[in-house]
Amino acid sequence: MHTPVAFEPVTPSPRSPVFHLLARSLAWLVRKRILVSIVVVSVLVAEDMALGFRPHDLVQLDNPWTLCGLIFVFAGLGFRSWAAGVLRKNRALAVEGPYSLTRNPLYLGTLFMMIGFSLLLDDYENHLVMLALFLILYFPQIHKEERAMTQYFGREWSDYASRTPRLVPRSTRAVRPLACWSFGNWRSNREYKALAATILALTAIKVWHDF
Repeated sequence: MHTPVAFEPVTPSPRSPVFHLLARSLAWLVRKRILVSIVVVSVLVAEDMALGFRPHDLVQLDNPWTLCGLIFVFAGLGFRSWAAGVLRKNRALAVEGPYSLTRNPLYLGTLFMMIGFSLLLDDYENHLVMLALFLILYFPQIHKEERAMTQYFGREWSDYASRTPRLVPRSTRAVRPLACWSFGNWRSNREYKALAATILALTAIKVWHDF
């Protein structure tokens, strides 16, 4: 009787060409995360259209899926706009407004919007794909940016990070909604692009539903 041999799973060595190829591919995807997200969503929409799916009607607010989807989309857009109006990139550490709730309010707003649009598209597969996109493309970027903040702001960042959660807020106490917000910051951070993209996407969903 032969003794069974236990096989260890083969994983790429950190120094192997395969590891470097995977690391470089992931880094490229993260850098191009917005483009990749647009391509993936476009593929999902094309698949849904080919299979005969139709999104929820945006004006049918008595439909709970429509209402929840719109709430998530506009909540995410509003949270992003709030954060963009406070953020003074490469000039000062943002700790007021939404940044007193979470270290990454822009990404939290993006997550809300992804959830909202997946609800409006009315295909459960989309929820899983959107979640996978966020985990694969956006979480690595969050870690990368926080490492850069550690080097740039040092102890100031460490103190801030110790009292503020990375993504999900734990409390809303002592938040000053309009503290340090300015239209100039919002514009210089080009948040108008997110606003325009949202309007375009909602218009496309409405046209898709009606025709």
